[in-house]
Amino acid sequence: MSLSVHAAVACFLAAAHTTMLKWLQNMQQHLNLDGQALLRRWHEVMELDSSRKERISFFEEVIETANSVSSCSLFFPLKPHI
Repeated sequence: MSLSVHAAVACFLAAAHTTMLKWLQNMQQHLNLDGQALLRRWHEVMELDSSRKERISFFEEVIETANSVSSCSLFFPLKPHI
């Protein structure tokens, strides 16, 4: 893989980690969840069809965070190019 691909993957993973941590902290704070309940809630957001809008919102935030690093914006467009 090229250096630019490695950089893009690193940007995405860092953004996903940062966003996930933020979301988990918000869930824990606003919903007052313990470890197991927080794990169940996260699983619901990421896996259940009923949480599709939340999941899309999560990944849009991940992409926006990844794009905040200028070199990554070339790899993660939010809207398809026409």
